[in-house]
Amino acid sequence: MIPQKIVSLFRKKVKPAVVFFQKTGFSPDSLTIFGLLLTFVSSFFIAIGSFLAGGLILLFSGIFDTLDGELARITSRVSPRGAFLDSSFDRISEFTTLGAFAYWALFTDKGSFSAGFADKNTFVLMLFIVLFGSLLTSYLRARAEGLGNGTRQGFFARPERVISTALIAIIGKKFVFWGFAVLLLLVSATCIQRFFVIWKNFSGGKDGR
Repeated sequence: MIPQKIVSLFRKKVKPAVVFFQKTGFSPDSLTIFGLLLTFVSSFFIAIGSFLAGGLILLFSGIFDTLDGELARITSRVSPRGAFLDSSFDRISEFTTLGAFAYWALFTDKGSFSAGFADKNTFVLMLFIVLFGSLLTSYLRARAEGLGNGTRQGFFARPERVISTALIAIIGKKFVFWGFAVLLLLVSATCIQRFFVIWKNFSGGKDGR
């Protein structure tokens, strides 16, 4: 969903930071770990209701999803081990962030939800489905790659999810329910899109079912 020109421009802009980390001896794995720690800090602020701080920190933590990969490339340290760590921590990050929103709704918030359609129980259920969709999107890609049919297709993948979640928090509590309602639709559409792209690729092949 993010245009390739914007992705290329962003990578160009963060290159000085990548060079800095290279010169100071940071490893790609250390940047991956630091990004996860920032997500924990962000989740803490979200859980206590400080959405602006939590959203800004979450947005900043997302930069490390690019920095670790770029550092691995320029230092020739791209490896299955690093990819495994990065993917695992991404899932932990998503669980922690959405869990923080759920905690806020159930235990911290005092009045953002009213009885009816937009109540906290519906909100928490919606968060659960968003989490399921996020995990399923990643699983579909991983399973397809394991069967020799790797694909990155999906118009609303992890970078878009992180940015959208951060923006929902930054915009504020009055928008949070409907913000996640939109996110739910986009994540669900991406799951369906990726499933059928992979299914179509397998059709007629020896690994087809």
